[in-house]
Amino acid sequence: MNRLTLAVFTAVFAAGFIPAIHAGPAAGRDAAHLHYSQGVGLLSSGDLLGARTELREALRLQPDLVQARFSLGTALYLSGDVDSAIEAYRTVIRQQPDLAHAHLHLGTALMVTHAWSEAQSVLKTAVSLQPDSVPAHYNLGIVRERLGDRSGAIESYREALRLRPDHAEAQYRLGLALKHNKQDTEATKEFLAAAQAGVPQAQYYAGVAYASGMGADRNLATAIAWWFLAADQEVPEAQEALVQLRKMTLTTDKRSAGEARVVQDAFSAFRRSLWQQVSDLKGRAEDESVGVALLRAGRTREAVPALLHEAAALSDEAQAQLETLYVNGVDGQLPPHNGRILEYFKSAAGEGLPYPRVILARIYARGLGVPQDTGKALGLLKGNPREDALALAKELSASAKNASTRKP
Repeated sequence: MNRLTLAVFTAVFAAGFIPAIHAGPAAGRDAAHLHYSQGVGLLSSGDLLGARTELREALRLQPDLVQARFSLGTALYLSGDVDSAIEAYRTVIRQQPDLAHAHLHLGTALMVTHAWSEAQSVLKTAVSLQPDSVPAHYNLGIVRERLGDRSGAIESYREALRLRPDHAEAQYRLGLALKHNKQDTEATKEFLAAAQAGVPQAQYYAGVAYASGMGADRNLATAIAWWFLAADQEVPEAQEALVQLRKMTLTTDKRSAGEARVVQDAFSAFRRSLWQQVSDLKGRAEDESVGVALLRAGRTREAVPALLHEAAALSDEAQAQLETLYVNGVDGQLPPHNGRILEYFKSAAGEGLPYPRVILARIYARGLGVPQDTGKALGLLKGNPREDALALAKELSASAKNASTRKP
């Protein structure tokens, strides 16, 4: 399932539902209910194939057993057979038209097939039948957005939040709708609430608000903090925002030097803020890296991610410590040649950061956890103005020349 589909169905199924039972013929009723109960149990345990088999048998014995058909629709949807699920929910509605949850589930399934207009009609019925249904209002908001009815979407999200003020996904989507409506101050309020609740995309937009000063006081260090949180959860926009900031610090244009200094200062402020996450750490040295202090305290598992964050926030100290960890590891805690550290150096070198390029060149030159490749090492050093880069390039070039002259 994609992120939208998963969020939608999580909200719907969290509501829980057992519809009213229509009486059927006495013959076979007990057996039908037994198969229904077994089917629901299998559905709850995740055995979708078994659940479908039992629920179909219940319906064979008692075709008007509404809750069995409703549960079959759920099992079909979760199995990926959305079209059959839609037909099951439609049959339930024909049998019992006032069943709000059947309209809700049908509308949600129609959203998955992008049948937006029909989904809107069905979800409006769900809302009219059950005005306090948070999932119905939330899903209706999504549908209205897709149909270009931004005002209607805002209204639906606000109603969902009136009923459930801590609905983080509704806060995020309301923020998006308000942002597209150029209501930046209100949008930022919703993004921040959703970001604090852990919604990754909202964390990215919270960063945008602080970076741009739209709806919040401009504070680049705070923007960076939000972008790191979102980037840790694989939000590509946040990852790219951090990449662009780091690249800004590489400028050689004197006209851009002031802007580069602002970015460097913001990264420095972010690194200092990391100390708030380890307030129990004793014996902090002045201007010491959080990751280095955690290593000294024997907390290697916490130290590595802290060092990666600090390194990504342009700390030379953290980058040097990561190189040491990569080469030597930590006895009994971290084997040498850690893949996560290597990926960091590859990524940072790819951005053009000078120090990581030197470190990665040393790794390739010595064949540490990678095939030895002097050519690749020299390529990483080319154009690098650092003194250690120039020295290593000279050393590798001399070694390559000596090796070629020794060949018979």
